[in-house]
Amino acid sequence: MEPGQHRWRQTQQEVEIIVAVPKTVRGKQVKVEVKDQKVKISYPDVVAVEGSLFGRVVVDDMTWDMDDAENAKLLRVTIPKAGAGGEPWTHLTKEAAAAGVDRSITHKVFLDVRLETEAEDEPPHRIVLGLFGNVCPRTAENFRCLCTGEKGGKLHYKNTRFHKAVSEFLIEGGDVVHGDGTGGSSIYGDSFDDENFIIKHDKPGILGAAAYAKGGNKNHSAFYITLGPKDHMDNRKVAFGEVLEGLDTVELIAACGAQDGKRMEIEAVIVDCGELPM
Repeated sequence: MEPGQHRWRQTQQEVEIIVAVPKTVRGKQVKVEVKDQKVKISYPDVVAVEGSLFGRVVVDDMTWDMDDAENAKLLRVTIPKAGAGGEPWTHLTKEAAAAGVDRSITHKVFLDVRLETEAEDEPPHRIVLGLFGNVCPRTAENFRCLCTGEKGGKLHYKNTRFHKAVSEFLIEGGDVVHGDGTGGSSIYGDSFDDENFIIKHDKPGILGAAAYAKGGNKNHSAFYITLGPKDHMDNRKVAFGEVLEGLDTVELIAACGAQDGKRMEIEAVIVDCGELPM
């Protein structure tokens, strides 16, 4: 994050706002105001965040701290939600809600991919993905955990392969059970319901949940990444992230698919994966 930028994320209990400020700014120069369900975060000459919070919060229990990052200091403001356990916020502020869909990146993850035609000592191809955890918190958390492998057992993308690739359409992977697209699992059990269809397939690099049952509501570990706008998938497939880096790798994998789109002519394996710092 560069100075002046901000992100936010949430749990059922609280909201965290992360603001990048210049390294020259000292703590006493930062002003964090949360009053009457409104928020304003500023430092000299810059108002980084301002607006009416999307939901109700416990103002008196707000805390903040600041630590160093690579390009800036990161100011982290934590505000408990009032009546924790309610519906997730779709936006940080009501003003943002009025402006449209919130595509704030809450987590960054990576997939390192190697083709079977490449030597093991060659560096893998990396895809970096940003997750829209404020819009689809359950689906994003499932994918994040499968990238880190923190739940243990088969719930890890490492050493799984892409099982489908269609040039100019999409690639699919993430079958942690059979490896061929006929199975999958999730951190919530065998499968979980569609979360929402808020994010549209409006550009290349959209990350979504590949549910195979007719009528949806059978999401698990399988996922897809698009290679272009695909509006016919809107309101049918749950999109929850996007490619931040490595769209050329997605295209490379797509070129490995057979012409019938049902199998891979060249295997593409996820040799490593995990979470990256924000």
